[in-house]
Amino acid sequence: PLLVEFVKRRVFHLSRGDDMLTRTTTSTMVFRRPFHIAGIDHAFPAGSYEVVTEEEQLDGITFLAYRRLQTYIYRRSTGDRLGLEPTYDVDPEDLAAALAQDVIEQELPA
Repeated sequence: PLLVEFVKRRVFHLSRGDDMLTRTTTSTMVFRRPFHIAGIDHAFPAGSYEVVTEEEQLDGITFLAYRRLQTYIYRRSTGDRLGLEPTYDVDPEDLAAALAQDVIEQELPA
């Protein structure tokens, strides 16, 4: 069976700084196999990753809209490595391509 896990949690953290309203959305992606992301020179191990997207509210328009400022990914720390996992700034399209490749590789015969 095909196993894909992408849990989007709408965990918003709204803040106002420099007269700009921003929000942060946190998601979890689970990769079943090691994967690569364009622009990063090493493979990531399989596992669960937190994906954080920061956006700013656009002013001066008649409807509510946001512009993405940054998306980054990190692996939750476990055991004796607690707090030592780095974060990586990623393009959401590159991240989606890595997840799609993970799905394709799951469908290939072992």
